[in-house]
Amino acid sequence: MKQQGLFIGVNEYEKDSGLGSLKFAEKDADHISKIFSSRYGFEVDTLLGKAATRAGIEDALDNYRGGDLFVLFYAGHGGEHRGQYNLFPSGSNANGRRALDFSVLSRILQYDLGFSKILILLDACRNENRVYDNKRRSTPGFYASRDIEAVLMGDSYVDIIYGCGEGQVSYEAEELEHGLLRTCAPKADKQPDEPDILSPCYVLCPLCGRRNEEINTFKCLSCGKDYLCLTHQDANTYVCEQCQAAHQKKKIEQDGIRRAQEKEKEALRIEKERQKQRQQEKEQKQREAERLAREGLLGKAWKDPKTGMAFVWVPGGTFDMGDTFGDGKENEQPVHKVKVGGFYMGKYQVTQGEWVKVMDKKSPGFWSKIIGFDPNPSDFKKGDRYPVENVSWNMIVEQFIPALNKLSDQTYRLPTEAEWEYAARSGGKKEKYAGGDDVDALAWYDDNSNNSTHEVGTKAPNGLGLYDMSGNVWEWCEDDWHNNYDGAPDDGTAWMDSPRGADRVVRGGGWDSSARYVRSANRGRDTPDYRNGNLGFRLVFQAVK
Repeated sequence: MKQQGLFIGVNEYEKDSGLGSLKFAEKDADHISKIFSSRYGFEVDTLLGKAATRAGIEDALDNYRGGDLFVLFYAGHGGEHRGQYNLFPSGSNANGRRALDFSVLSRILQYDLGFSKILILLDACRNENRVYDNKRRSTPGFYASRDIEAVLMGDSYVDIIYGCGEGQVSYEAEELEHGLLRTCAPKADKQPDEPDILSPCYVLCPLCGRRNEEINTFKCLSCGKDYLCLTHQDANTYVCEQCQAAHQKKKIEQDGIRRAQEKEKEALRIEKERQKQRQQEKEQKQREAERLAREGLLGKAWKDPKTGMAFVWVPGGTFDMGDTFGDGKENEQPVHKVKVGGFYMGKYQVTQGEWVKVMDKKSPGFWSKIIGFDPNPSDFKKGDRYPVENVSWNMIVEQFIPALNKLSDQTYRLPTEAEWEYAARSGGKKEKYAGGDDVDALAWYDDNSNNSTHEVGTKAPNGLGLYDMSGNVWEWCEDDWHNNYDGAPDDGTAWMDSPRGADRVVRGGGWDSSARYVRSANRGRDTPDYRNGNLGFRLVFQAVK
């Protein structure tokens, strides 16, 4: 008889998924898989934690083709989304993204796997996205139909056992340290038509000779002895007490060897520490001189005392500018050496709150006199910490920067295109996106933005501590647009024509861009008077001695 099973458990969900963490789902899946394997002879596979994604589950199911009995166990979140019951595996969220439609899963189990009988065990809420009063909450032992072994005795082709009733919330029993569905598994009563694999029988323990019902025994995963009393089992390792004693003896011997090795290493460490201390004292003056060049005149980080705008020091250096990965566009060629001096770059894209603060100071009370006029030009007016957008190059250079310089008594400007790419790539490193290769961790773009901008600084920074240089909104640069880098400056200055060209450079991609367009080397262009909801900017602070 060919019997197989897939056991799935998910405890942790992403913070912004709308799904709370569980404690015992993965433990339940692992425990029940061992019961089906050791006691009933099932071939079992487990998908736990981050491995239990929708794609991981679908790939695992592809490996099963034909047999007598197949069991699918799932412990995690579940609920209704858009009229359909869904399971929420790892990587999904409450809005249905990467969720697993249960009707689709059922069709796969019934029509694609080719088993004679299917049993589905779901320890998940039946309608988690709705709110119910406490009277409808499931309680231990309330649903007698959750008797797993009794269901296995039936003749139906597909059986589904839920951890709660329809429209109710399944929950974990803190005092038992597992979900309610697992509570019912060992309590099944014998039925007349019960299959042989589940028929209760009595066996003798090979260690103490005690007579036990088979379901209340275990098989040692170390020595292979079967039908052992549960009193001989180590709860954490699932091995018998004899094997555990042998393991403990071996561990004591290994600990003695390890302590001797650690003592020898400690003596070597002390000597190396003394040598290191002498070397540090010798190099102290040299490091202090290098620090000034590395951290900038005002330190690694600086805030404008009047506006609160934050800036990060970008140490100068030489880098290969352009399509260093060979998967870009023709306008990113040729790759060429550029030497960039140190400068302070805006830690974040300029926000809506900063724009309104500066422009209101430019003409105090002016905006309030115009009935219905909003000084915030943004399309997505969602809060002060969202990037300002729908601003043209002319608005920034001719209105905002002069007003900011006057208000703060400092000197600000747009970055040159070379400065922008050098800073985005964490100081000229070979990085596909601003900070590395994981676009979802670094950027708001079309796959994860939900068609909107997001608060600045909510994705991971790059190696210099700069946020959102890939995605969220495109960023204006000082340079005129050129179709490629032939003739481009090699000193990091802005490439400007005389008279000025028709278009200006934009970099970084935005919330509506694909991953290809949020690469660090990607280039774009717009006319200086053009504005829309995916165009913003960040500034360079010109520190003066």
